Amino acid sequence: MSTESLNCPNCGASLQVDEDKDVVVCSYCNSSIKIKKSDSTTSLVIIDSDVSEVSPETMEEIKKLLQGGKKIEAIKVYRGETEKSLKQSKQAIESISEELGLKNSPPPASTGSCLLLVVILLIWAVLLVLTPVIVGKILESIYQDSMSPKTVNNYQALSGVLAVVLSIAGFIVWASRGKKKKEND
Repeated sequence: MSTESLNCPNCGASLQVDEDKDVVVCSYCNSSIKIKKSDSTTSLVIIDSDVSEVSPETMEEIKKLLQGGKKIEAIKVYRGETEKSLKQSKQAIESISEELGLKNSPPPASTGSCLLLVVILLIWAVLLVLTPVIVGKILESIYQDSMSPKTVNNYQALSGVLAVVLSIAGFIVWASRGKKKKEND
C-alpha cells in the first residue's frame, strides 16, 4: 500500500493519503477531504470543514486516546462532537492516527504472558496423559481381582475422554471470557 503526500486545501498542512482511502481528515484543521483520483492526477475537494465542530481540546483528547491505544473511545469522542456517521468517524480517527505515526493494530502480548500460557499448556498436556494411567492404578488397587484387565482399560479410556472433554470445555469458557472482556474494553 503506497501513500501520497499532499497538502490540505483548507490549512495547507501535510496529508498522508493512502491509495485505498477516498476520504482523509486533516489532523490539524479537521477538514474532511474527498480524494478524487484519475490515471495521472489526484485532486482534493473539501467535503466538510469541521474547524468549528471539533475544539482544540477535543482534538487533544482524541490524540491522547489514540496514543494510549484507545481507538474505539477516540471514535466515540469524535462522533459525539461532530455527529458524523460511524464510517466517517472511523476514517477520520484512522487518518489522525496515521498522521501521528501510530499503527492501527493492537499491541503485541507481553513475553511473560506467552511464557505463562506455554507452561500452563505443558502442565495440562502432562495431566491429560497421566489421568488414564492414574485412574487405572486406582481401580486396580481398589478392585484387585474382581475386575478384569479389559474393564480397567475401559475405565482408563473413559477417564482420558473425560479429561479431553473437560479441556475443550475449559478452553471454550476461557476463550469466550476473553472475547467478552475485549467487548467491555
